[in-house]
Amino acid sequence: MKSIDADIDTIGFWFTSDFQSAKPFAIGTETVFEKSTTEFWEDGEPKVIQVKKSVSRFIYKVFIDVPNLKFYDSATVDS
Repeated sequence: MKSIDADIDTIGFWFTSDFQSAKPFAIGTETVFEKSTTEFWEDGEPKVIQVKKSVSRFIYKVFIDVPNLKFYDSATVDS
């Protein structure tokens, strides 16, 4: 077994039977690129800067009826 990369938690759909454990994954930050309002190049054009913005996602209650789901242990994958 090997550990899952830390960035994997932002990809796809994740399911849990515990609502409280899902909450931290629905609130966080993301890095976006935008034109600066305070930093400019020599020609007067605004610089493009990285900004961390708060994001809030949704948690949905779903019911899944699939008889052969693959289950993984927390933070591990099959090698």
